[in-house]
Amino acid sequence: VGGDALELAATDIRADRDLVLSAVQHGGCALEHAAMEFRADHEIVFAAVQQNGRALQYASQSLQANRSFILSVVQLNGLALQYVAPCFQSDRDIALAAVQQNWRALEYTTLRFRADADLVLAAAAQDAQAIKL
Repeated sequence: VGGDALELAATDIRADRDLVLSAVQHGGCALEHAAMEFRADHEIVFAAVQQNGRALQYASQSLQANRSFILSVVQLNGLALQYVAPCFQSDRDIALAAVQQNWRALEYTTLRFRADADLVLAAAAQDAQAIKL
């Protein structure tokens, strides 16, 4: 099942775990159309975010509030930092993990972290353009 197909799929298809997993692996934002129980499924949300960091916005509130899950997600896809709660954007460990994975995540950190030497160096190690942020 492709990511876009889940939007048009019948309710029973959206409730099939294997089909939802396949859909989010092809298009992470298909998570938006998955049954609510799958938005709280670590494996499915992790696969969705791996494919597209934007998918994190469709995860259950419980996963979005889980610090260890958020840390693992930004280590996989640093750009997912854009969709985490502000309390996690201002968490230095999470911000550093995101920037180490993808320097562009520096844009989604707090202003304080854009002046943090460790974060800026982690970003600049990937691309000197990071210093412009």
